[in-house]
Amino acid sequence: MVNKLFTFSSILFFLITALWLYNDMNPEWKYYQSTFQKMALDKAKTEKEKESILEEGTEIRQIIIPELQLIDRCTTCHAGVKNPDFKDTEVPYKYHSPILLNHKLNKYGCSTCHGGQGLATTKQAAHGNVSYWHKPVFKGDYVQSSCGKCHFETYVDGAPLLAVGKRLYELYGCINCHKIYKEGGAAGPDLTKVASKEPQEFVWENYKGERALKEWLFLHFKDTTTFQPDSKMSNYKMDDYNAKALTIYMLSLVKEKYPDEYYVGEKPHIEEAE
Repeated sequence: MVNKLFTFSSILFFLITALWLYNDMNPEWKYYQSTFQKMALDKAKTEKEKESILEEGTEIRQIIIPELQLIDRCTTCHAGVKNPDFKDTEVPYKYHSPILLNHKLNKYGCSTCHGGQGLATTKQAAHGNVSYWHKPVFKGDYVQSSCGKCHFETYVDGAPLLAVGKRLYELYGCINCHKIYKEGGAAGPDLTKVASKEPQEFVWENYKGERALKEWLFLHFKDTTTFQPDSKMSNYKMDDYNAKALTIYMLSLVKEKYPDEYYVGEKPHIEEAE
């Protein structure tokens, strides 16, 4: 019996070790990068282009921006973001929109606008879908919230819902009870840095769905009693469009401060809002 148990344990140990070694030698990012390289070779028009592609090899690629204390490795898998030849290709190989012409990767990085965990090298962790990371990648229209981190104009090209959210904040009279950058009432919580709060800082009651800040804000705006039956906040029972727009505006309110050159429009008193 002891010999059988020892044999079984040894085999199990060997299999686990072999699996660990295989995964270590064949990381997820290497598959995406190798696939992109094959696609790039197929698109290459000259032998010189092919040689250049092959010379790049496969490796973890980083964008380091000391001014933002940021390190992004997103382009390790999203290798085609700067290549127009990949505009009709599927993600993660797809060419980024022309917005990169005004938002250079070496100045803004990727996670500054898209969220997620820039240091990670697996899809799940990089997209922020792990328990210890509360800023998952923005999907769809929600990426517009990132524009509001630096842009303080009434309207920002490419971010119409952000502008709608700002307007709704005024129309619903939110400023009467909430402060943003020291302007507004004190009956409700200060919203200046609401997007930098951890999900567990909010009341969820017995809610069984995804516990993400975006989800809480959206459902809260649709019905303020969703998480707090005794909520004192006026219940406007917003439709999906308005709730989404106001959520996008709220998600633009972060504690991070950027170099002055990043800001556009009349910057509020960010430094004073501590």
